[in-house]
Amino acid sequence: MRNEDRGYLFSVYAAERQDDQNALVIAFAIATAGITYVTLGVAYINDHCGVKGCMLKGAHPDLILLIAPVIPLALSAFMALNLAATRLRSVHLQRLEYALQISLSDTHRSPTAPSLHTDAGLIYRATDRLDKPYGARALFTVVTFLAYVPILATLLGFTWFAVLHIASSGIKTGAIWGYGIAEAVEVMALFRSLGGSRFKYTGPAARALPPRSGQILM
Repeated sequence: MRNEDRGYLFSVYAAERQDDQNALVIAFAIATAGITYVTLGVAYINDHCGVKGCMLKGAHPDLILLIAPVIPLALSAFMALNLAATRLRSVHLQRLEYALQISLSDTHRSPTAPSLHTDAGLIYRATDRLDKPYGARALFTVVTFLAYVPILATLLGFTWFAVLHIASSGIKTGAIWGYGIAEAVEVMALFRSLGGSRFKYTGPAARALPPRSGQILM
């Protein structure tokens, strides 16, 4: 590879890595905004709704309950889009890492750079490569689910908390069907991002091969 080509690819790699870090900030912002909204929403509904119905401010309490889940539903959809973009970017980054890898020493199977993204990122990619260490991969896969599932469950669960307080049976039935389909689409998109072939890197890892000639960092 020519030096000017390598320099260009390194600039692309640096820009993509920066976007990857920004995605992490966006994910935290979405989670924070969503949890804050849901907490305030649950408290408000609990204070104004009881066995005899809801006494919400305004002439149409059912309308308020109907539109209340729109914001957390939109935030969870944005999180699904952010996840999909992160996974696609991960594939691109790992291809660049393999193409740009430089051996850090002349020993056999020397560590190479850049290769950090292969092992760390917004979403732990344990299913992308089933090599060692198996214990660490299983551990951080569980940690990833512990980090994301409660947040998504909170955002999506608020929908049903609000909808079940709607007094009108017709509006409630329509809301259940409408929000149910919307949430099913979001969940399918999330699983597609985690298991789809386009979102998984199946090529060689940057540190999977011995040092290549002419790529030893002096």
